[in-house]
Amino acid sequence: MSYQYSALAVALESIAKNSSTENVQAQISKLTSDEIRKLRELMQIVEAEEQDRAVINSSVDVEAT
Repeated sequence: MSYQYSALAVALESIAKNSSTENVQAQISKLTSDEIRKLRELMQIVEAEEQDRAVINSSVDVEAT
């Protein structure tokens, strides 16, 4: 059985609609410790993806020259 992060889903939807710093802080403040850990895990995945894309893009740039 997997845990459902319904409050995290609501927070992310709200942030998608209003990404102001104030709203992001308000939404995060409502999350439980488990939800914060899951959000941190998601952000680490996003950062890894961003780094992978940077490496791919830099290698494509090198090949084009």
